[in-house]
Amino acid sequence: MSVPQGPWYHGTPLTLTALARPQDRGAGVRPPCHWNAHLGVHFASERFTAERFRAGLYAGRRTRRTAHPGGTMFVLPALPGQPRAFRSEYHLDDAVLAAGLRLLLGRFPSLLTPAVRTEFTELKSVLEADLADPDTYDTPEYGQRAMLGYTEQDLTRPMTPGVHHVTERACAAFLQETQAAGFVCLTYFNHHAAETDEHDPDGQLTAVLFRPQDLADVRAEREGGA
Repeated sequence: MSVPQGPWYHGTPLTLTALARPQDRGAGVRPPCHWNAHLGVHFASERFTAERFRAGLYAGRRTRRTAHPGGTMFVLPALPGQPRAFRSEYHLDDAVLAAGLRLLLGRFPSLLTPAVRTEFTELKSVLEADLADPDTYDTPEYGQRAMLGYTEQDLTRPMTPGVHHVTERACAAFLQETQAAGFVCLTYFNHHAAETDEHDPDGQLTAVLFRPQDLADVRAEREGGA
């Protein structure tokens, strides 16, 4: 799937004048509700999807709720550079988890119990084998496996004392690897939005910006800005 240059949309029920990464707490941004919010600010390729977020109707849930009045729509004219593209959220999940496991096993092996170290080593091998063949993520069988939640469960599980904020560490390790490869943003096909919105199920891409300077060109539109 080709990646459109823009525009891209970010909707929030909050009234904001500027966007910031979730880790930039001084901007009045709520704590992230999902672990991948630690990667940066998410933008939808379809305005319809972002409008649901702006109205408080989370795009990944089938149950509709009463729309939230107000809110802010942010529009990104174009991506800041060539994105690191992933086939799906499952593909991205595995890449982040693999980076986190490499970090834990490489820098903190003594803080892991022998059983956890063995389990993580085996899981890292499975993930890296899947990542070496991206076509894996196009099969229905992989989607069913991913829906079991093993990636998110393992990424956020309680660790032995001394290894705190596993999610943040994993995302930081993944972003460091991504930037070292020369990428300044990432994209992935969003299955959850495609299943829910039905507006353009074949074009539901999500872009993630993780450098503060790349948010400078984002403009705010109140009340959806239609």
